[in-house]
Amino acid sequence: MQDLDHLLRELRPRIQDQLRRYPLSDADPADVTQTTLLRIAERIGDFRGDARLSTWIFRITENQALMMMRANRRRAARWVVEANLEALADDPDPHTHEPAADTLFCRARRNARVRDVLEDLPRSQRKILLAHYEDGLELAEIARRTGASATTIRSRIHRARANLRTRIEALTPITPADLAA
Repeated sequence: MQDLDHLLRELRPRIQDQLRRYPLSDADPADVTQTTLLRIAERIGDFRGDARLSTWIFRITENQALMMMRANRRRAARWVVEANLEALADDPDPHTHEPAADTLFCRARRNARVRDVLEDLPRSQRKILLAHYEDGLELAEIARRTGASATTIRSRIHRARANLRTRIEALTPITPADLAA
């Protein structure tokens, strides 16, 4: 046990150096370092010696970093969808710190149009997007509920998002100038 503690203390700076190569946010390297060290401690008994220990540790670190980057992309994608569905305030009124009336109107119209686009998607695509983004279900849970594989679900979500994105991009933007018309 003491040998493992010593090994993990020695590995920490090497892992942190490796993580500088990845586009992680400020807090992510500390989290990835911890999960990497935990993974190494859990799996050290599985090391077969087919490669150098440093190569094995490099791969574990890389896998943990890639998983963090994927999680960050998923969170960003959810935020983008939620931003399209909920639309953030564009231009607050400087006197009240509230969105201006025309901004509220444009936001409401845009939200309604995005909801309409979502409703126009094929039922299967709409259903899977809502399960993943609105209900917050993970791919494995959607796969379990539908009887499809997680890979199939990932592919279906990708196609549904692409379809939704194409339809939203085809919409004519709503601007405050539209109010004058």
